Amino acid sequence: MSEHTHPYFRALLGLRTLSPLHAGVLGGNHILDRPIDREVHSGWPKVSSAALKGALREQGIARSGHAANLFGVEESVFEDENGNKQKVRYGKAGLLSFTDARLLLFPVRSARGGWAWVSCPSVLRRFREEAGLAGYDVAQPAVATFYQAFANAINDNAVYAGKNLDLGDKLLLHHHVFGLDTRIDKSKLEDWQKAMPLLSDLNDFSERLAIVSDENFTELTRLYTEVSTRNKIKDSTGATGGGALFTEEYLPEGALLYALSFSMPNSTHKEVAGMLDSTPKTLQLAGNATLGKGQCVLSWHFSSSPQIQAV
Repeated sequence: MSEHTHPYFRALLGLRTLSPLHAGVLGGNHILDRPIDREVHSGWPKVSSAALKGALREQGIARSGHAANLFGVEESVFEDENGNKQKVRYGKAGLLSFTDARLLLFPVRSARGGWAWVSCPSVLRRFREEAGLAGYDVAQPAVATFYQAFANAINDNAVYAGKNLDLGDKLLLHHHVFGLDTRIDKSKLEDWQKAMPLLSDLNDFSERLAIVSDENFTELTRLYTEVSTRNKIKDSTGATGGGALFTEEYLPEGALLYALSFSMPNSTHKEVAGMLDSTPKTLQLAGNATLGKGQCVLSWHFSSSPQIQAV
């Protein structure tokens, strides 16, 4: 492990979906008219940092009078030598920056237990790395032991499953049957959960977690998003018009995403944190707000360490 002085603000932002989330992109295909946004290299669902930052600004995470400091302004106003206010066309950047919101846990129907939180080794390794960037001690024994345990245990035919999910030596997710690997001690998982941000607040996490291979995770996140078929109604007739039927894709209720938030180097952690209202709250994110979509529980997670922690 290496450490680097890191005095400026950094935190992990957690987003747990309370209703299906449509962070859409332009352009559909022969199956979906309005697909959700996905990472180019992996195909895993994400929410763009632009959509996330806009929702956070509009829905008041800044304490009174600090929105412009945190999120910036489009144009600056100053007084000239005569005391007259002047507007200039260039803007001012805010103190806060955000990464895209990345998928950590994907809910999938399970034959036992009702549903599972599914993840994979690559997703969990990236989460560990970014938790380290946020200042968490990701090399402590409780964390390192867990990652070592599943490093070589997960493949296309062997997965980890919590005690609420397994059917003897099998795991059944939708119509997919997986064999179980028993090399991951459940006590190691529980110690890891307590040590990591976002996870320690989840009820029944160790009982519902399923770790599958990267390839299987990619397939599950392609096949088992929610797809809604909708109609467009004409105001003049109150009936549908030709070609008005369309399909929309949603990230399901119960998904857990996270983003890394950090500030410009010339601002301290204490300064920026003092401008934030970091109490847990509900955030409406992305499209179809009037249909009740995109409701998320927002939580901030701060490390007490002044250093970046790297494995």
